[in-house]
Amino acid sequence: MPSIVYKSAASREEVTLDFADTGFQWPQPDGPGTAVTITYSFSNLLDGDLMGLSVENAKFAVEEALTLWSEVAPIHFVEIADQGPLPTGDELAYRASNHPQIRFGHHHIDGKSGGALAHAYLPFSTREGLAGDIHFDRDESWNQDGGGLFLETALHEVGHALGLDHEVESNAIMNPIIQNRFDGLGVGYLLEDDIAGIRNLYGSGNGSVSTLNDPANDPANDSPDEDPGADTGDQETPTEQEPFGVLATLDSRSRTLSIIGDHQANAITVISIPWFVAVIGTSDTPVNGQPGSLFFFSPRGTITCNLGSGDDTVTCFRLKSRTLECELGAGDDTLSLLFCSIRHLLASGETGNDELFRLGCQIKNFGHAGFEQIK
Repeated sequence: MPSIVYKSAASREEVTLDFADTGFQWPQPDGPGTAVTITYSFSNLLDGDLMGLSVENAKFAVEEALTLWSEVAPIHFVEIADQGPLPTGDELAYRASNHPQIRFGHHHIDGKSGGALAHAYLPFSTREGLAGDIHFDRDESWNQDGGGLFLETALHEVGHALGLDHEVESNAIMNPIIQNRFDGLGVGYLLEDDIAGIRNLYGSGNGSVSTLNDPANDPANDSPDEDPGADTGDQETPTEQEPFGVLATLDSRSRTLSIIGDHQANAITVISIPWFVAVIGTSDTPVNGQPGSLFFFSPRGTITCNLGSGDDTVTCFRLKSRTLECELGAGDDTLSLLFCSIRHLLASGETGNDELFRLGCQIKNFGHAGFEQIK
């Protein structure tokens, strides 16, 4: 698997690259300069086992690193809940499925005596889960420079996870050896060469960082004056995650179109037209952060659809596909197949009143679970 290791200044070793020119980046269907949404999560990074760095500071540093990249390119980072697997150091491959594109974790790499601080996997595939993952060496002294060492490492590794290579000729965060530029958190920055590099991949623009609102991550209130049983009035319950609508990505090599949704009510229509598949957001559902439709070159390949919980609606019209795997999750969901030609169809739902409508379809192999009505 392609990965890049960030060396610490202590070793002053030359770094060996797997690629002289990576040639990899996350799909951006409408081309450079247009919005691209990249999901991320924390696998085991926030379990408290990083040497000398608090959970709060580790999370803050990662979010600062993502923000710095999003300020110079139209990249929208969206945090979603992580469901494993945990990084073990064995770097076992796993399918991307509905996992986030970038997962932050830690494990033992070479310890304090070694030169590697972390490693990152390039965005070499939309089907391989390891693509984009970032792993830190848990046994480094991450409190160095008040967390500045961790911040610079995170900023560097995110650059790799976005598709950037090491820079050996110009001064840059992407230099292969850390320069200990930051004396704490909240003071990070990118250099001119870094900005030029990321804009060469994704174009100019501004993005954003959307984080999960998880009350379990909030520090406990240890005030002795507060009665834990007192009525504090009406409180707004935070959503599981910031809604982003639907994300659609295409792996052109495997001819697989993947569609995932947040845990809100989403509605999409998937249509085949000559040489293309269109994914259209309806009922105010954005697709890749934009209203309207997106087109993907997908000659009768595989389509996987996982919209998560919520009352979701998926309509397939004249869709031609080798395989359609549609997991609608919890909620009252509706799947409509109108004049479609699908060789293998697997439709599944969980709790809720799910409905499946078929009209004028040619389906060779058909399996379904969780649908109370089939018409």
